[in-house]
Amino acid sequence: NELSQKELAKKIGMATSVLAKIETNKRELRFCEFVELNNILNFNDIEIKELLNCRDNASKNILTIYQSYLKKDKVMSTQTMKAARWHAAKDIRVEETVIPTPNDDQVKIEVKFTGICGSDLHEYNHGPQLIPFDKPYLLNGHQGTTTLGHEFSGIVDQVGANVKGYKKGDRVVVEPIFRNPDSPFIESGEYNLSEPLGFVGLTSDGAFAKYVVVEDYMVHKIPDTMTFEQGAIVEPAAVAAYGIQQSGLKMGDTILIPAIIEHLTLKGKATILEISI
Repeated sequence: NELSQKELAKKIGMATSVLAKIETNKRELRFCEFVELNNILNFNDIEIKELLNCRDNASKNILTIYQSYLKKDKVMSTQTMKAARWHAAKDIRVEETVIPTPNDDQVKIEVKFTGICGSDLHEYNHGPQLIPFDKPYLLNGHQGTTTLGHEFSGIVDQVGANVKGYKKGDRVVVEPIFRNPDSPFIESGEYNLSEPLGFVGLTSDGAFAKYVVVEDYMVHKIPDTMTFEQGAIVEPAAVAAYGIQQSGLKMGDTILIPAIIEHLTLKGKATILEISI
């Protein structure tokens, strides 16, 4: 019927767009992209019949890819997980994606708690902002559809061959900023100033998933006395703590706190009773 044909044409258009990106990079289809295609296509029986009757090259190509996916999926289905993935502004989908494998300098983490950052909301409402959409992120080649999440805690599941100081079972949090090894700021310890700017969950897949892979220099152990829920706010708390350090504030100081609530700017003052860093 006309409705099924329109839906089929829409799916073929979206899948063709995915394949076009792959063709531009002159490489073979990765399994995670098979999964992405399956999430897009998800053909029903009527659409399969319609597709089999199509004669144009685009439809034939999609059918071949889809049939290949089905064969591969039977073997590799245990290597997928659910993740919340950004596709476009106002378009975040919980879908199956490949479970990542760490390279020699990376750590794979089983996620326990993840926070939702203001930057995640910005990407949802107005993205792409930091997510590399038109061209790949220079430090890792990431581009397009992205699993969000960078404020998180978890347990080390696997470490790369070159990783020292961490092992399976360690309780950890992540400092999610990427470091450019060629930047002069690395030697001075100001790696947050290295370019291009990038973060886990924005310029790489993040922690709105069961597993995430990060660079080894991002990982920090947490004590057994800290809960995973507390661990998930270490990253945003560190931002606030650094701001206090830089301000020169000390116990007993009186400060002005501007606050914006429902578009009304309120000004008040508060006495600092305690600072813990």
